[in-house]
Amino acid sequence: MNETDIAILRAARILQRHPSNPWQKEIQDLLARAEAGENVTVQLIDLLRQNQNVRRWMYEQIADSSAFKSFEPLTGDEGDIPASQRWVCPHKGCIAKSLPVIREGEDPPVCEIHNVPMVRRAR
Repeated sequence: MNETDIAILRAARILQRHPSNPWQKEIQDLLARAEAGENVTVQLIDLLRQNQNVRRWMYEQIADSSAFKSFEPLTGDEGDIPASQRWVCPHKGCIAKSLPVIREGEDPPVCEIHNVPMVRRAR
């Protein structure tokens, strides 16, 4: 199993706690097969790429875990950009992983560390 496979499995485990996740059962079954030693990353990608926000979020999770980590963003103010398609903890510096917005109007997930509703991240 390579670094990308591990990142995909980790992201799927994180996504399981999302209250609007319509793939709970499928993800649970695929993760059980992965625990048994089967490579299920292609099936996870096929399942989760159906939603554009989840697809973007998965890409970010993979990028965050690999060689892209050494990339440093440009300095400066990010400006006033509207809320993104990602949920984050409202506590500054929280280390909880973000979650994708799966559909507009959904209830926010809860931060697993602070046990408070997450907010849409302003980019």
